[in-house]
Amino acid sequence: MNKPLRLRKGRIKKKVGKFEYLVEDMFNQEIISMTLSGKIKMQVYNLKVGEEVYVITSPFEPGRGRLPSKSAFKMDNNLFGQKLELDRKQEEKETE
Repeated sequence: MNKPLRLRKGRIKKKVGKFEYLVEDMFNQEIISMTLSGKIKMQVYNLKVGEEVYVITSPFEPGRGRLPSKSAFKMDNNLFGQKLELDRKQEEKETE
């Protein structure tokens, strides 16, 4: 049985390479090494330090992930549900 992918939300801390970034998780301050997905690499995509992003990570390697395309949320209801949950958590954290 496949374990589901995990969606995390964070801020870009540093650009490491052409398509690689270091992202700090907003909720537990872990650093994630993020790359851009194939569809996003084909577009001209400039991410800036401090920008909020979603990162898809594997349950086997939670320290590495990729930036999902917008279509990834449309095709996978599980990821979309996780996105809504992360947004709700962030709102609660900001209102405290």
